[in-house]
Amino acid sequence: MNSIFPKILVSLAIVSPSQAALVLHWDLDESSGATATDRSGNGLDGAWQGTVGTAGWTPAGGVAGGAVSFTGANADSFIVSTSAVSATPFTISFWMRTTSTENDGLAYLGDGGTGSSYNVVRMQGNVARVNARNTAEIQGAGVTFVNDDVWHHVVGVYGADDSRMLYVDGNLEATNTTLVNPMNLNRFGIGALTRNTPYNPADLYNGLLDDVQLYDQALDQSQIDFLGANPGVAIPEPSAAALLALALGAVFARRRRP
Repeated sequence: MNSIFPKILVSLAIVSPSQAALVLHWDLDESSGATATDRSGNGLDGAWQGTVGTAGWTPAGGVAGGAVSFTGANADSFIVSTSAVSATPFTISFWMRTTSTENDGLAYLGDGGTGSSYNVVRMQGNVARVNARNTAEIQGAGVTFVNDDVWHHVVGVYGADDSRMLYVDGNLEATNTTLVNPMNLNRFGIGALTRNTPYNPADLYNGLLDDVQLYDQALDQSQIDFLGANPGVAIPEPSAAALLALALGAVFARRRRP
């Protein structure tokens, strides 16, 4: 007797949804201490680097729960060493609120041991920018003024070494296709251009950050829209039922073919 169940089992093994894996999630809801806890389950907690005072936790001041306030001085930043993302593609998502007019680093992923090999989503000239450098810096500039003292959702999508996109509040505002040679990605940080060993951050940010997420894929418009509509929440993993539905759909589609 011909049964479809072996085919279903095979399909479960080969059919998977387009799902970006969450690598790091700092919701920044802490109220004290020197650690930004990673809620992704990967243990990539951020360590506070400020040299004066403590982290500026703002428990009731975030877009979702709490946030952290950076002074723009005193090495205020969080960093973590990571090899969880070793190359493009990847996506960095966060919320920001500021009135700063400075050249500020917001979220960094690069070679922490050097000063000229990094990817950074930053603010310069009142707008967000998606940058990459190794060793010449390439950038794509947004159009929305993000220093108007309201919360903005900013996403940098690094699809390949020659593909970078910037989204602000769900809108694609910049695309850059200049090739930047591959680099070591061994440090993630927020609040500055968190580079160099010994640690010497540049372009320190003065403002609030919240809900920082790092994915190991290039998020698409629907996924970015989900993050914008659900601050504090990561893109949900596919359920077992969804996987089974995809598998069954693939099986019956094959059976209908002539």
